[in-house]
Amino acid sequence: MITISDNLKIEQESSAIERNSQSGLKDKELPELLSFNEMSGDCNNRNEELEKWAITPRISADNEDKSIYYSPKRMKNKNGRMKQFQMEIFFASIIEMLCDGEFDGLNIRFREVLRQVAGRFIHSSYLSEDYEAFRLAIRRRIMETLNAAANLKIENSLTINIPEKKNYFLSSRYSVDFKEIRRIGCGGFGQVHSNIDDCDYAIKKIQFNLTMSEPVTKIVNEVRLLAVVQHRNIVRYYGAWVELQDLLAPSSLQNAGCSNDEEEFIWKKNSFEDERKNISAPTNAYSQLAQMGENDSGERFDAVPAKQGRFWRQSSTTSSSSISEEWKLRRNISVNQNLKVARVNKATDPINLMLPQSGTAIMFVQMELCSRTLSDYFAERNAEIRPKIDRQLNRSIMEQLMSAVAHLHSKKIIHRDIKPSNIFLRNESSSPFPSVLLGDFGLACLHQTKMVYNTIVTENEITITHSEGVGTSVYTAPEQQNSTVYDTAVDVYSAGIVFFELCVPFFTQMERLEIIGKLKKGKLSEEFKLTFPDEAKLIQEMCKENPQERPHAFEIVAKLDKIGENVESLKDRIHELEKEIDQIEVGRKARDFPTILNLSMDIFLDYCRKDVDISEDAISELLLTKHVDFIKQYVENKESYENVAAEYLRMSGIYWCLQAMDIMGKLDEMDINEIANYVKQCQQPSGGFAPAEQHDAHLLHTLSAVQIMIMLNKLDEIDTDAIACYVTSLQNEDGSFGGDECNEIDTRFSFCALATLRLIGRLENSINIEKAIDFVLHCYNFDGGFGTRPGSESHAGQVYCCLGSLAIADCLEMIDAQRTARWLAERQCRSGGLNGRPEKLPDVCYSWWVLASLSILGRLHWIDNKSMIKFILACQDNDGGFADRPGDVTDPFHTVFGLAGLSLLGAYNESLAAVDPVFCMGKKCLGDLSIC
Repeated sequence: MITISDNLKIEQESSAIERNSQSGLKDKELPELLSFNEMSGDCNNRNEELEKWAITPRISADNEDKSIYYSPKRMKNKNGRMKQFQMEIFFASIIEMLCDGEFDGLNIRFREVLRQVAGRFIHSSYLSEDYEAFRLAIRRRIMETLNAAANLKIENSLTINIPEKKNYFLSSRYSVDFKEIRRIGCGGFGQVHSNIDDCDYAIKKIQFNLTMSEPVTKIVNEVRLLAVVQHRNIVRYYGAWVELQDLLAPSSLQNAGCSNDEEEFIWKKNSFEDERKNISAPTNAYSQLAQMGENDSGERFDAVPAKQGRFWRQSSTTSSSSISEEWKLRRNISVNQNLKVARVNKATDPINLMLPQSGTAIMFVQMELCSRTLSDYFAERNAEIRPKIDRQLNRSIMEQLMSAVAHLHSKKIIHRDIKPSNIFLRNESSSPFPSVLLGDFGLACLHQTKMVYNTIVTENEITITHSEGVGTSVYTAPEQQNSTVYDTAVDVYSAGIVFFELCVPFFTQMERLEIIGKLKKGKLSEEFKLTFPDEAKLIQEMCKENPQERPHAFEIVAKLDKIGENVESLKDRIHELEKEIDQIEVGRKARDFPTILNLSMDIFLDYCRKDVDISEDAISELLLTKHVDFIKQYVENKESYENVAAEYLRMSGIYWCLQAMDIMGKLDEMDINEIANYVKQCQQPSGGFAPAEQHDAHLLHTLSAVQIMIMLNKLDEIDTDAIACYVTSLQNEDGSFGGDECNEIDTRFSFCALATLRLIGRLENSINIEKAIDFVLHCYNFDGGFGTRPGSESHAGQVYCCLGSLAIADCLEMIDAQRTARWLAERQCRSGGLNGRPEKLPDVCYSWWVLASLSILGRLHWIDNKSMIKFILACQDNDGGFADRPGDVTDPFHTVFGLAGLSLLGAYNESLAAVDPVFCMGKKCLGDLSIC
């Protein structure tokens, strides 16, 4: 065997390494030993090197050793960091090879010197266990290269032709072992793909920066956490590995290595064609670094055995192709002193080929494939006309979910992102209920400007590693959004929101956000408490604002068992009552029930109608100042839950706030220029307006944008011609309008189109008004109301939109005003409030839609104004704002319509400005445009 000590002799007599090795090394000389001049390769000029590298202190990687070492200061630019990483990981691999006995003949003293050099010259993280897999891969390639070089034949004169650049680092296991089928989703912190290898798997890819030690350490630690959370209700983890991502195109890889002035290396083999045959490296963008774990047979992946090898070092100071200083081999090789070798570009440099060409790596996490989530179940259930709530199914899902959460917490792990899309369902033939699997433990997310790590965290890291605001805002606990200090209680809070969604079907996103927002503030409707008494109690406990008051996961499992017992007993009781009902023939006697109670049918139906009670101590005066403060605070607090959750309707939200302030005479207290600039940024190339940036244009928000700019007296600052073209493009052949390019048909959009064109003065010669009105009339129902489309149920919101459309087109005479006004008057309940359709609770928003419709028809006096005003005032909150009903959560939507309703009724004329019933805008503002 060729050994370094016997057969490799360094003939550079001025070499600092040989000189200091012979004379004995001192600790203080170690930084000088491996300090090298990047430009010239000269190792002797110590002063120049100290000035160039700016030697700075660094603390050792060993936590028990607090001594300060010195090492070169890293370059701050991207290319500099990559070069530094390449060289340090390369030297770390070589030193590890020498110290671990890859070569014979190294004495103990030299090994000790190498260990000291490794700790002082190379960044400590590259010597840690986390980078062991990367060093192993480089060592393997080094030994392959040396083995190949051992077979070189040296002639008196030789020119080596290096083949075109190939990525010889390692082949990609992902490309070889797996076949991509389809993309199955996008997790919070990584893309997920479905792959095949005899069986189907899900593989998540996570990018991270190799030149930064923190992400490497954290990602490796989190993968280890995944390996210890095996549980029947947790998505199964199979393994993980890392591959290097080469971000540069093959044609530009020559610029990825060292600069022309840096040291270069030349290698030689009998035949490069043989080398191509021996290396099976695909040309895709990924190169495998290491396998974390074991292969299918349980064998670990180790480095290949060391082979004999030889190499030469080319002097960077040589001005021609002649080599004046070289490494010489003594074993049976005759070497010409004037050996000429063609200088090789760094892109084909064999040493450069051994190094990672990119600072970005990809972690592949192989998991069990689960295709159906709880979100899918919610979508299917809520799409039904009458969604059925299965309490036994809900209990089964929650028991399995909380069992998984309890297992995580027993391992001191916090999931931090429990939500329906991370809860998977798998049908089981042996059970009527599906199996629940908790998954998607997001590991890391690579952004353009910063990285977020450690989505899975251990409980003892609470005060030092938690990330603020990680997770999905609808489901995150308050302390998780606002602080970095929290514990396992955040998972309980998120599971409580999921439990609530299991019990309550939502038909619109706005309804979902509004009701969950109330829950997050500790409010549940009385109807829900009566329908699900046990579930409501447990949900409120799980969603306590104080995390110390929430139950533990294992305690929730026990409580769910008790709920199951209660459900069974209730089912038995229901069965008994059903038998009693059959016996007394309630169906026959129900017809005579009003007579039995000695009530008229009208009074009986009035008692049966859904309504709310207004307490004696309800607010009875207008809290004008508090409403002004409420609106201003809502606008200024852009990071609030309500503001963030309502991004998809932000343009309309701005209109509600501005209109409320205009009614109260405080519009001048708003930041007019900031609002106007935001609105202008939301105008899309189509001419329409989006609710927010990076959203699509929509008719609803286009009307809101026009209303805003009119109120701000800045209508001339937007492109009204483009708006007219956009609105015209959305009219269909039957006269209806689509809300956007998806062409959802609704009478709301007919009103938005006509109102927008009227406000910008483009109604004439833009759309087919006759067809537009004809479509509206086809939505007129026999009861006097209007629906969203022909044949749809009458609704007060649609009545307002259709009457508004007819008023704008001056076609009100085409309907039966008496019949429509009667339908509207019937919306008033005993409490004085108005509902939107029969058998619904009253709501402040209908105070505008119903009252405005009656005002358009000239029959506002058909309702009880006094009780109506009492209801609206009772919906105020002592802190400002209006809610839908007394005691509920306030918001700008109900605030503006509550104020507009009071204005229409003529209440507080001295405080509230007059509002136009068609456009819901100040009459003074519209008067300036000669519209009213």
